[in-house]
Amino acid sequence: MTLTLDEPHSDCRLNAQVFANELNISMKMVRKIMIQDLGKRIVCFLFIPHNLSEEQKQFRMNQCDELIDNANTDFVPHFHSNGRRIMGLPI
Repeated sequence: MTLTLDEPHSDCRLNAQVFANELNISMKMVRKIMIQDLGKRIVCFLFIPHNLSEEQKQFRMNQCDELIDNANTDFVPHFHSNGRRIMGLPI
């Protein structure tokens, strides 16, 4: 089995148990390999890549830009309570 994260949108949150099952090794050995040999961290059994390719960086930036574009920037001023804005400014 070859374990790579070449796709910019691949699921980087591969469960450490999947690695252990596929490679037929213990969870302890998976953690040792990932932390000591590969220099990665396991947070709540999730594989966190630390070196993103340029494609992965661009993909993440595009996702963030899309979220920002979809956000409603006039969200807060439309909340009113008893004739006053929640921010405390008069209408």
